[in-house]
Amino acid sequence: MTDFGTRLRGLRIGHNMTQDEAAAAINVSKQAISKWENDRGLPDVSSLGALAELYGTTVDYLLTGEEKVKVKKEIVEKEKIVEVEKPLTKEMLKALQERNFVAFRLSYGCIIMGSIALIAALATFVLYIIPKTSSYVMLILSIVWLVVGIGLVCWGCHNLGKYKAVKKEVEEKTGMKIGAYYFKKDKNVKNKN
Repeated sequence: MTDFGTRLRGLRIGHNMTQDEAAAAINVSKQAISKWENDRGLPDVSSLGALAELYGTTVDYLLTGEEKVKVKKEIVEKEKIVEVEKPLTKEMLKALQERNFVAFRLSYGCIIMGSIALIAALATFVLYIIPKTSSYVMLILSIVWLVVGIGLVCWGCHNLGKYKAVKKEVEEKTGMKIGAYYFKKDKNVKNKN
C-alpha cells in the first residue's frame, strides 16, 4: 500500500492545501498528515472518511487508487434510476478489517481508561475531604482526573459511534457480518446485489 501516501499528497496539493490546513480541516495534527503522506502509518476509519470528504473522493480511491464504479441508468418503463455498485475487493475488505480492529480497540480502550480516570478523580476528592490529608493539591489533582476521564469517555464514545456507522454500512453493502476480529457471511444480512 505504498501508493497511499502518494495519492494523499497528490490530493492535498491538488486542492492547494498545506499539511497544516489539511490537518486543521479534519482535526488531526500536522505530524499525522506527514506520517500518512510518507507511508509511515495509516489513518483510522474516522480520519479516512474525513480525508475522503475533504478531498472530494471516496475511501475506495484512497485505499486502492480505484474509484467505486457508479452507473446510473434510466429505466423508461418504471421511471426510476437504478444504482449499481462495484463490490468491495479482498484487499479493500482486508484494509477495512485492520481499521475495524484498531477502531474497536481504541474506542473501548478510551472508555475503559476514562472510567479509571473518573474513579481516580473520586478517590483523590475523597482524600481532599478527609481533614488530615486535605490540601489543594488533592483538589487540583481530582479536577485534573475528572477532566481527563470525561474527555476520554466522550472521545471513546464518539469514535465508537463512527466505528458502528462504518461497520453497518459495510455489512449492508457486502452481506458480511463484521466482528472486531473477523468477517464472515451472515444469513441475516441481506446482500443488495
